[in-house]
Amino acid sequence: MARGKIWERKEQMLALELYCRTPFGRISQRNTEIIDLSEKLGRTPSSVSLKMANFSALDPTVQQKGMGNYSKSDAIIWEEFFDNPSAFLDNVAIFAARLKNSVDVDREFPADLDRNALEFHEGKDVPVVTTRRKHQDFFRKTLLTAYNGKCGVTQINQPELLIASHIIPWSKDERNRLNPRNGILLNALHDRAFDNGLISFEDNLDIMISPRLKLHEMARPFFQEKKLTPPEKFGPNPTFLAHHRDHCFQDSI
Repeated sequence: MARGKIWERKEQMLALELYCRTPFGRISQRNTEIIDLSEKLGRTPSSVSLKMANFSALDPTVQQKGMGNYSKSDAIIWEEFFDNPSAFLDNVAIFAARLKNSVDVDREFPADLDRNALEFHEGKDVPVVTTRRKHQDFFRKTLLTAYNGKCGVTQINQPELLIASHIIPWSKDERNRLNPRNGILLNALHDRAFDNGLISFEDNLDIMISPRLKLHEMARPFFQEKKLTPPEKFGPNPTFLAHHRDHCFQDSI
């Protein structure tokens, strides 16, 4: 396999997508998904795993940083992802499909093509996937990874009871629907309370309880004096939390 070759934009995008849904403890050259991607890219598993680990240095909410020597182009790819996650993932889906079918991606999408030329117009379905909602699975997997498969409030770890909750509702902000920093992993009960504005979170992640939430004595320990456990990566964006407090939280009876 080739060593030391420059990372191309499409390769960085594929590595970032895999980084998002891979726990830190599994970013390893022995990870089968990393091995599979490295073979398709003609790189070593260690090269791909290092690239993935270095993306963590760009996340201000990560405590466990990577090597820290990310490139300028890595930072551009990172910003592109958060600027429009839906369009980013649309492009990743195309690249992944081309690799799977052994199609020359460079022939289909020349390296000098402006990056915005690959983005699809808002509101339109993507030809290679059914709809943008297909990417909701990515959103859920990313939050499950970030929160170690546990509810951020109660630490419940039963997957069937966990919801990838949107801070700014899906219907209110199309551009950030798939932004992992616009999500919190909650159990079904707290998700329903959060969605209906009966709870919210301060910037320090302390829980806020609406006076409209009537708690039975047995339920109080699940809500009162609780704090959201920070995820390993993609911590909630304070701007999004402020939006939820201002526009969703019911702060009066």
